[in-house]
Amino acid sequence: MRVIVAVLLFVSAAHAAIWGVLQEKQPAPDFSGILPSVSYAPFERAHIVADEAADSEKIRTDLKKLATMTRAIRLYTSTEGSELVPPVAAEFGLKVTLGVWIDSNADRNDREIKAAINLARKNSNVIGIVIGNETIFRAEQIPIENLWVLPLTDPADAERIRQEQREQMDSAEVEREVARIVNEESQRVRDASAQPEDKRAEALKWAIAENNVYRLIRVIQRVKKYVNVPVTTGEIWGIWRDHPQLVSAVDFIGAHVLPYWENFSDKQAVDQAVYLYGLLREKFPGKRIVIAEFGWPSAGYNLLNADPGPFQQASVLRNFVVRAEALGMEYNIVEGLDRPWKYFEGGVGPYWGVLKADGEPKFSWTGPIVNPDYWKLAAIALLVGILMSLPILALAEPTIL
Repeated sequence: MRVIVAVLLFVSAAHAAIWGVLQEKQPAPDFSGILPSVSYAPFERAHIVADEAADSEKIRTDLKKLATMTRAIRLYTSTEGSELVPPVAAEFGLKVTLGVWIDSNADRNDREIKAAINLARKNSNVIGIVIGNETIFRAEQIPIENLWVLPLTDPADAERIRQEQREQMDSAEVEREVARIVNEESQRVRDASAQPEDKRAEALKWAIAENNVYRLIRVIQRVKKYVNVPVTTGEIWGIWRDHPQLVSAVDFIGAHVLPYWENFSDKQAVDQAVYLYGLLREKFPGKRIVIAEFGWPSAGYNLLNADPGPFQQASVLRNFVVRAEALGMEYNIVEGLDRPWKYFEGGVGPYWGVLKADGEPKFSWTGPIVNPDYWKLAAIALLVGILMSLPILALAEPTIL
C-alpha cells in the first residue's frame, strides 16, 4: 500500500511539474503607467434609474477599480444612469468624457443632448462631449427636429436663456431653414440617382452619408454654443478621412481604430493602428487627433485573421499602449470592464474589457504574458487525476504491476 501511495504522489508531482513546464508564456513590453482613458458603460441600454443611491453605489464600486488604472473614462450616453457617473467619478479624481447617443429617435436624442449640456455645466471634471457614436457609420437618420437644441436650465440661467431665446429664429425662419436643408439633401439623392447603374448604389450610399454628416454637424454646432468643453463625435477612421467637412466642425477628431473588425491579426493590429493614426495626422495637419476607441477582445469568434483570446488581448494592448505613449498619442481603450449583456455586438461583444465583469484583472501589464487561470486549471486536472486513481487503493492487495 505504501508503495502505491508513493507512486500516486510521485505521479501527481510529475503531473504538476509537466503543467509548470508547459505553461505558455509570451513576452511583451512592460507598461507601468496609468492609461489616459477607458470606455465605461455602467448599465444596459434602456436602464431606468429607480434607486439613485443603489445605482450610484454600483458605479462607485466600478470606478474605484478603474481609478487604479486610468485617469479618465469615456461614456456613451448621458441618460439611463450615466448621468450619475460624473459626480461619482470626481470622488476618485477621474475626468469624464460625456457621450450623447444619437439615433433616429428624436425624443431620445433631445433628452440625451440636454442631459449632456447640463452635466457639462455642473461638473468640472467633464473634459469633453462626444455627440453620437458611429452615427454616420451606422447610417442613422438624424431627425431634423434635433437640429434645433435648447437645453434644460437652472433658474440661475434664466437671463442667459432669455437672451438665447431672443436670438433664436422665429417659426417662419425655422421653416425656411428646414426647407433649405431638405432641398439640399434631396438634390444630393437626385444627383446620386442619376449616376450610371454600376455606380448608382455606391453614389446613393454616399449621398445618404453626406446628408447625415451635415445634420450631425448642425447638432454639434448647436451643442458647442452651450458648453465650454471640446465637442466632437466618435466615428471609425474612414468616416473622418472621407468627410473633411466633419473634421472642420469638431474641436478634435475622435477616431475609432479597431483592427479586429477589419480582419487584421493580433500581430498586425498595433502596426495598423499606428499607420492609421499617421494617415489622419498627414491628412489633417494641426488638428488634434484622439484614438477614441482601440481594443482587442479576450474571447469570442475568429473574424478571418482576427483571433480573440486572453493572450492576444494582453499582447495587443501592451504593445499598443507602449507605442502610443512613445508617439505622444492620445487614446481611449475599449473598454474598462467586460459587459456580459453586450451580446448584441456579436460573440466578442462581452469580452472587450481590460478587467473581468467582477473587476478582476485579465492580465498583468508587466512581465511575461501568462494565463492568470492557468494554475486553477492545473489544480483541477491534478484533482481529477487523483480521484480517478483512488479505486486502486481499494484493491485487496494492490501492486505496482
